[in-house]
Amino acid sequence: QPVPVAAGDAEPIQIVFNGELSGELVYDGALVKQGVETALAMLGYQVASRPIEYIEIDNASDPVAAVEATRELVGTDTDGDEESDPVDFISGPLSSSGAAGVTFFLAQRQEDREKIPQCSVTAQPSDNIPTAGGLGFIPNGIYSSHGYYLGKFAAEVLQYKTANCIHYSDRIAEELQAGFEKGFTEEGGSITSLTYVPADTTDFTEYLEVLAPADCTLFWVRGNGAIPFVREYHAAGLTATLLVPMSSNYSESQLRYLNALGLGLGILGCDCYTPLLDNPSNDQFIAAFQELYPGEYPTPEAFGGWQSIMLYARGVEAVSAQWAGGDRSVDPSDPADVIAAMATLSMDTPAGPITMSAYGKTYVATRDFYIVRSKDVGGGRVAWSPIKTYSQVLLGE
Repeated sequence: QPVPVAAGDAEPIQIVFNGELSGELVYDGALVKQGVETALAMLGYQVASRPIEYIEIDNASDPVAAVEATRELVGTDTDGDEESDPVDFISGPLSSSGAAGVTFFLAQRQEDREKIPQCSVTAQPSDNIPTAGGLGFIPNGIYSSHGYYLGKFAAEVLQYKTANCIHYSDRIAEELQAGFEKGFTEEGGSITSLTYVPADTTDFTEYLEVLAPADCTLFWVRGNGAIPFVREYHAAGLTATLLVPMSSNYSESQLRYLNALGLGLGILGCDCYTPLLDNPSNDQFIAAFQELYPGEYPTPEAFGGWQSIMLYARGVEAVSAQWAGGDRSVDPSDPADVIAAMATLSMDTPAGPITMSAYGKTYVATRDFYIVRSKDVGGGRVAWSPIKTYSQVLLGE
């Protein structure tokens, strides 16, 4: 459903949000959409004096639907024979399989001017690298890198020697676990146990009761299982520090609920963003966000949506500046030129500066990465507070 665009005669830029606006991931998809809308508002619905036409696709949390909706939007041309009307940029999907499917589909299109850039709104598994066809941007990096820095921190800084690991059974968990093991064991730690449970599990009692003593417990449990896991962990008498390899698995409302039970403080996590980061760009982001969503704070998902739009906008602006300066070898309306600009772009963000670079058949960022702890920050708010920054690291595998 298009949103009114800025006035002007210039040809509009078509920006698509391919989002999980219904289905299993609807909660997370709604958070990403908040960030997308905040970025568009901050841009005034225009980029380089061209109005933005905003288009939403509801992929219903289905990777196949994400691809089919994209196909319907941009036309079915895969051999150059059929007419199509390509859009300029796609933000999302959130799911790793959906993102992989969309970039793979886009990469099969034959005409260079149909090579539409796509930007992920969260980290992605390494499986998405070879299928991206040089069109996919993953500024939050690869999941294994997130696990790596959390494992490194646990062993190097906290001096933990042993870790139990329990996860939902999926590809993301496997990559987070591999990264954690690498970082943890490099600094002298060892894995006490590793358990994968069905992804629809909400009763973890049988798995928790058999855990051997360890210094910490790494867990990848989200959605309907997130709150039950923490409750049952403490009910089982376990006291080792909980480590969650993606802080967005627990929103501030969930942390507040757990805190009311006496269980919400002191959980360790990691992520590319927390609203408690202290910098002018984050202040501006929060202010713009709260203009649209009074009383709320942006989440990592919202930041991911914001970042995707701004990365594309800065790419268009860079090419437009070249053209305006007399360089007629580039064209701001040519996606290949915009992709080239985005591929090496440096920009300031609410999470600190990022610099994009080629990584296989995709692009990832060198950026600050944060270890965070759930903390009572006053006013009834429990939030993820940064306690350690790994500065300007490439979030590759």
